Amino acid sequence: PHFESEALLERLLSAKLVNKFAQAIASERSVHQLMKIAIESTRELCDADGASLLVVDPVTQELCFDRVGGSGQGHLEQVRLPPGQGIAGRVAREREALRVLDVRECAEFDPTADNQSGFVTGSIVAVPLIHRGQVIGVLEAVRHAARAPFEATHLERLIELAPHVVIAVHQARVDEKLQQARSELRSWNKKTAELF
Repeated sequence: PHFESEALLERLLSAKLVNKFAQAIASERSVHQLMKIAIESTRELCDADGASLLVVDPVTQELCFDRVGGSGQGHLEQVRLPPGQGIAGRVAREREALRVLDVRECAEFDPTADNQSGFVTGSIVAVPLIHRGQVIGVLEAVRHAARAPFEATHLERLIELAPHVVIAVHQARVDEKLQQARSELRSWNKKTAELF
């Protein structure tokens, strides 16, 4: 009974946290701000030292991120990973969430980010972001090697948050394309009006 009540409390806490972050994410329309909120939400949700939102480049299929939240912040900017590279690449390729307890025992771990930032990764949780059957990115959280590894509940929380991030990223991209199209139309109308 005690174990069941602990599990129920964890489910309630997870649901409350995911709901809180989903609302914050859904209210944002700027892709840049949305990514910032998603990263900070991921860090808090998983009690992580760092987090990143990697987006698939539709042309090259590379995983790209502009920013990292947490310990690597300021050290890792504009990173592009070839398709399938690293743990995030594996998550995108296999389209399955992954929890790595110790990266030193994971063949896919790519230490490039650690080498650039000086951070020593110990544990990782990562989930694919899938929209209409297409992987559009990977949401990832990391913990320092000096800390205990992520627990299964952290991965479950990230899995629950992922669909909210997918919908918000997709909507923000649509909004940006609409704004760009409107701007181009106004510019074209102005040029046309000047001709007559």
